[in-house]
Amino acid sequence: MMLKYLFILVFFVTCSSTFAQDSKPAFDGHNWQAPYALAMEGWGIERFRIPIEFAPGIKYNGIEDVRFTKGWGEVKSNEYWSYAFLWYLDGKPTINIPAIEKNLAMYYDGLIGQNVEQRKIPLALVKPTKVKVTKIATQNGDVATFSGTIEMLDYMQQNPAEFVDFNIPWQFSINYSFGYSSGFDPTLARFNNRTTSTASFNGSFSLTPKWNFSVSGYADLKTQKLENFNMAISREMHCWQMSITVTPIGYMRSFGFTISPKSGLLQDLRINRNRSFFTTR
Repeated sequence: MMLKYLFILVFFVTCSSTFAQDSKPAFDGHNWQAPYALAMEGWGIERFRIPIEFAPGIKYNGIEDVRFTKGWGEVKSNEYWSYAFLWYLDGKPTINIPAIEKNLAMYYDGLIGQNVEQRKIPLALVKPTKVKVTKIATQNGDVATFSGTIEMLDYMQQNPAEFVDFNIPWQFSINYSFGYSSGFDPTLARFNNRTTSTASFNGSFSLTPKWNFSVSGYADLKTQKLENFNMAISREMHCWQMSITVTPIGYMRSFGFTISPKSGLLQDLRINRNRSFFTTR
């Protein structure tokens, strides 16, 4: 899956007059104060020093000011994954189409490379970033105005198994049981030996702090049949809690649904539906 990003990139360049006897002080990114006002209510703000750690090929000194829209992290929002970033650069950097395309390609290649390196993904599998910039009509107050797109491989979408969140709380256990018994059969006038071999399992995981899934069951290893299996889903809400239980395999098959208030004083308001089915052999 290839993603295209419409980017907004604003450059600010500091210029100062110098005299023969004066030397220009070094750019201090740690104590830098923005000489501009971009108040956007509800937008997230992050700032980084330039040179950027993951893109050392960008040889500027300055600050990267990133602004995230309100719906940046909401999949269903029209603002999903939308953001603007500003580079406040010291000195007089070259600002033209080749320079912008080169710097943006190094920026996103470095950003992707840092992420895939942590996952130990071969860089050969990652396609390089494609940047296309065009010059458009100069807007008010701009020295020059550019528009463009950034195209890069969405590696996470193409390989979701490599991005599984293993920090999800989970537990799984397996138990094995072996039994041996011997009894005298007066009809046959001999001792009969009997063995049993079963395995049981139990597991659960919390997909989110409010959702929990669990399974349990056991199997007869001699007959190689699953004798019992049940599943449960629980959801915790602000004032209510819900649970669903299903037992599709076993002598007693059942289905249950319960939704009830958390308060012990309001337990009579619960909704409870259960169905059971018995099977014989």
